[in-house]
Amino acid sequence: MASHDNAYSRFIALAKIVLPLAALGILSTLFLISRDTPSGDDLPYSRVAVDELIREQRIGAPN
Repeated sequence: MASHDNAYSRFIALAKIVLPLAALGILSTLFLISRDTPSGDDLPYSRVAVDELIREQRIGAPN
């Protein structure tokens, strides 16, 4: 690695290591803490509401 002669270059070199590690830490925490969703449960809306939405598709305020 090249020698860093000023504080800014040392800061950038350190940030190039610390920031990706922090991102990996945040992502791993997100996946480790997330709750499992029950796979057998129905969706939170009824079949009638879905059929009505499909039948009445339209664009609202296209301007």
